[in-house]
Amino acid sequence: MTLQRVYVYHESALLLPAISTGRSNFAIAIDPQANRAYTANFYNASVSVRDLATDSVIADIPVGMNPSSSVHDGATGRAYVANANSNSVSVIDEVSNTVTGVLFPIGDYTFSPGALAPDPNTARLYAAGNGGGSIVVIDTPTNTVVDTLHGTQTADISSLAFNAQTRTGFVTYGGTDPGIVDAFNRAQTIAFGPLPARTFGDPDFAVTATASSGLPVTLTAAGACTVSGTTVHLTQAGICTLTAHQAGDSNVDPATAAGSFSVAAPTTGPAVSAPQFVNFPDTAVGQQSDPVYFNVTNSGGSPLHITAVTLTGSFTQDYAVTLDNRVGTLAPPASCTIGIRFAPTQVGGRPASLSIQDDAVDSPQTVGLVATGTAAPRYPPRPPTSPRPA
Repeated sequence: MTLQRVYVYHESALLLPAISTGRSNFAIAIDPQANRAYTANFYNASVSVRDLATDSVIADIPVGMNPSSSVHDGATGRAYVANANSNSVSVIDEVSNTVTGVLFPIGDYTFSPGALAPDPNTARLYAAGNGGGSIVVIDTPTNTVVDTLHGTQTADISSLAFNAQTRTGFVTYGGTDPGIVDAFNRAQTIAFGPLPARTFGDPDFAVTATASSGLPVTLTAAGACTVSGTTVHLTQAGICTLTAHQAGDSNVDPATAAGSFSVAAPTTGPAVSAPQFVNFPDTAVGQQSDPVYFNVTNSGGSPLHITAVTLTGSFTQDYAVTLDNRVGTLAPPASCTIGIRFAPTQVGGRPASLSIQDDAVDSPQTVGLVATGTAAPRYPPRPPTSPRPA
């Protein structure tokens, strides 16, 4: 004897009048947007589509042998039906109520899909097998099998559920004593190895970051460092922040993790503090600006030996160092002042740089010179003079 009625419960736990289907109902899935139910009819090899508003069957869709589970996928507008004895999953378009695809075979010949669970966040459908204790992962946009997971048991999987919020799936096994519940987690974590404080001027060094999934990790850097592969290069004193990225795969979600460490200014060697850019006022061609002054400071812990200050770039002819009271040696925290004039030879942007050579670890330091030449002013012609009377 098979059940040919669907019993309906209200959220208040009241049992509503039963819906007669005339079929051997085995599983049901609800499309809440369309207010429809999809019942898998185990002995009829079909799925009945019922309009819940009118309590009427609007379609009876042939599927594989012994459909034992059905789910609604709101992201794709499809229903999926596991056909236990056809070793297949039927794909039903919920608009036309027709089978638009059949995934066959699902796993090996012993798989026999019996339970389905969708993951709406990553467009994955999990199909559990009645044989071998394995789970097939289906990519729902393409309706292709992308992976197979294996549980701890070889017994039939009797039920399957997926918690989209915690990214964790659960399976139970039929006939196990005591009962066993397995969990598979799509979330992954990334852990950094030690990130001790560093001092600017330290040699490049390698860092480690490991994903719990075992998949490869890539690194990016911000702040006082750069990274190439797993090798970190310090660029200044401050904070170095490393971010580890793992793109995920069919089994696990993408993940990122950040780690930071401080980079101290050297206490035993010299260090240079100077502006990154110096801006000049717009100056007419053929004229020169007032000098712009800035300081170069030894912010390190030992004397700084400056060996040269030179102009570099495409438009060095438009600049002149007018004050250079630098000394051969600057004891910390002493400064020297440099003054530069701008005298454009052409209209337009006229960038250049000032290079400071010394014995600090980041030598040479570069100060950008930003200036624009403007058109020379035009003066009106002098009026002609009247001839002197005879």
